[in-house]
This record gives sequence, structure tokens and C-alpha cells, in this order.
Amino acid sequence: MLHVDGSSSKHGSGIGIRLTSPTGEILEQSFRLNFHASNNEAEYEALIAGIRLAQGIGVRKIRTFYDLQLVACQFNGEYEAKDGRMGSYLKVFRELVQKFDDFELTRIPRGENTSADTLAALALTSDPDLRRTIPVEFIERPSIEEVEGVRLINPPKQEPESDEVIAMDEDASTAELEYGCDKEWLGAIRVYIADGEVPTDKWEARKLKAQAARYVLVDGEVFKWRFSGPLMTCIERPEARKIMHEVHSGACGNHFSGRSLAIKIKQHGYFWRTMVKDCKKFTVEADSYASIKDAQVEHFIWKNIIYRHGVLYEIVTDNGSQFISTRFEAFCEKWKIRLSKSTPRYPQGNRQAEAANKTILDGLKKRLDAKKGRWADELEGVLWSHRTTPRRATGETPFALVYGAECVIPPRWISQVFDEDFCRDKRA
Repeated sequence: MLHVDGSSSKHGSGIGIRLTSPTGEILEQSFRLNFHASNNEAEYEALIAGIRLAQGIGVRKIRTFYDLQLVACQFNGEYEAKDGRMGSYLKVFRELVQKFDDFELTRIPRGENTSADTLAALALTSDPDLRRTIPVEFIERPSIEEVEGVRLINPPKQEPESDEVIAMDEDASTAELEYGCDKEWLGAIRVYIADGEVPTDKWEARKLKAQAARYVLVDGEVFKWRFSGPLMTCIERPEARKIMHEVHSGACGNHFSGRSLAIKIKQHGYFWRTMVKDCKKFTVEADSYASIKDAQVEHFIWKNIIYRHGVLYEIVTDNGSQFISTRFEAFCEKWKIRLSKSTPRYPQGNRQAEAANKTILDGLKKRLDAKKGRWADELEGVLWSHRTTPRRATGETPFALVYGAECVIPPRWISQVFDEDFCRDKRA
């Protein structure tokens, strides 16, 4: 289903598109028109852009909902498009519609088209440099002025001239701002502590002075005071991203949750102002569900991956039933996502690691009984037992597979233990 709406005012023109799949996935987008357009022209631009978006993702059957009577009646032949521009728009629209196997245009009340109207208002009233989850793109020329029959919504850009390279790089860097650490924030604090310079605005100066009281400058580097412990090194931009990656999934990483990741980074002596928020955004790799089936997996990938980062090239999974089901394979095939299964050589990918952890947990439960808080004291013994117990699949112990020989307790130590036990029994 496709809901579209266009809006025009003295501030400019914008259009909104909401495309809903039969399985419930929703794709929303806003466009700002970089040319003067009447309200009727903006409505036609919304229809044409929505149709092109649907064709771009391979839709063959579509129902389009619209709230403007003029366009619906012109398309059905009830009204005649006497104006030359309206006739040109109608011609382009009909040519695009013929490429669908099934197309239906339905006029609905404006109150039932609020989602598309909101998206159109977003493009119309928002800042042109706004960055949001719903991208605001631009249509440079009227659709009826295109020479070719079909134009992509985001056509490939031409190679920049040598004098344009720097400007484009700056725009690209602005578009990549995802985390608060990507914004420069240490400069003002460093200048105030070193030279006492403050902004001209009274309230901004007051805010900066209050913030700078928590920091100190040592050899040109900014550090943050702590209630206890050493000073924390203040960082920003790529360095903060690198530290999040290393602590979260590096050599000693444990895939912490957002807040736990921020606390761990502080323990390592690093700090930036938005670290808790950034760490929560960085660790969106797990979500809670009452049951994990193919429908929940599909919803998670659509919401947390495709919506945020775009369509994937490949997904590597274990052999769980929810990942090899017909529905999930059809979902990957629909979006041209390569679905790969892991091999037994990677224990974390085929539940061997989960089985080992389950064995260790069972051993701890048997030793602890009611004293649940002493698991750390018993962990070493449980691990040793696990490593020296033969596995049914191989007939060998993990210790022997690693070192090539079984673990043997020294005879002297066995004799000493036996003598102590014997004397204890005699005294008893």
C-alpha cells in the first residue's frame, strides 16, 4: 500500500511517501522540491515519486491512497486536464502506472492520510541540513521536464571536479555524524581553562564555566576529575569510536550492554560527555522477545539493521530453526541478502560455546546449593573438572586434546593427601 501527499506554501513545497508491504514493513521518506510548484503540482510530484520508489524495490502490485479529488478524477477520466502542466504530469503518471501488473488508485479523506501529510510537512518546514532517521532528499527539476522515461530518485552523481572535492568531503563528513562523540566539544573547554576565553552570549558563557569546573588541563590535554581514582582522559571523534569498538568486541571484549560498556570504558580511564548515549546506540545487537521465531528475527533485522544502516550484503547465522525457515529465507531473497550458515569450526556460531557454558553452570549449581553468592570461589574447580572430563563425542578430555597428554596428579601430592585423610579418620 502506498500513501502519498504533497504540500505547497510560501516557504516552499514538500512531499511525503509511506510505503507499506503486505507483511507490515514500512518505508517512509520525505522530499523537498527545489523549484516553485503549485499545490496540485506538488500532489502529482508525490504520486510520481511514490510510484518510482515502489518500482525501485521491485513492487509489481500496488494500491495507492490519495486525498486530492482533482488528481483522482483526472486519472479516472472524470475531469479533463486543461492546463498544459497538469496534462504533462498526468501523462508521466499514466506511463509509470502501466509498468505495474496491478494498480489501484483510491481517494481517501484527509484525516486517513495523516502519516503522509506529516512527512510532507517535515520536508516543508524543517531545516534543509536536517539529519534524521527519515531522510529528506531533493528533487531538482519537475518530473515532466525529464527527457528519459524513468529517473531514479537518487541518481548517481557525476565525478566532481578537482576544486569540488574538498567541499564534497565536508558534506560527507557531516552526513556521517551518528554519535555525540563525533562532534568537537573539547576545544571550548581547553581554551577557557588555558586563556579564560568565553562565548559572547551570557548564558553560553555561564554554562561553559560550570562545565569547565569538572576538568583540568595537563600538558595541553584535557582530563576530567573523578570523585575517587585517577583523572580520566577526555577524547572525541575517531578515538572514541575506536575505544568503544575495542572494549565492546576487541580481544578482551565481552559484548557488554550500553550502560555496562560506558562503565567499563570509564574504568579504563576514558571519558566523553555523551558516552552513555553513544554506547547504548553502539550496542544495539540484542533485543528481548517472549519467543524467538522467524517472524521476530525478521522484525529485528528490519527495525534495527535495515532501517538504520540500509540493506545488508550478507547475514551469517548458526543453524537455528528460525534462521533456516522458509519465511526467513524468502525475506533474505526478497531483499537480495546473502544468507550463509556457519561451520562447526566456529564454536560460537553453532551453539558449542552455549553447550559448554551450560555444563559449567550446571556444575556450579551442584556445588553451591543455597550459597549462590560463592560461585566465584567454586568456578576454578568446576572449570578444572570440565577440562579433565572425557567428552562423549571424542572420548578424550579437552586437556588432552590441547596438550597431547592427560593431566596426571603428582604421586607425592596424592600420598600427602592420603596420609592427611588417614590421620583424620584415625582421630575420629
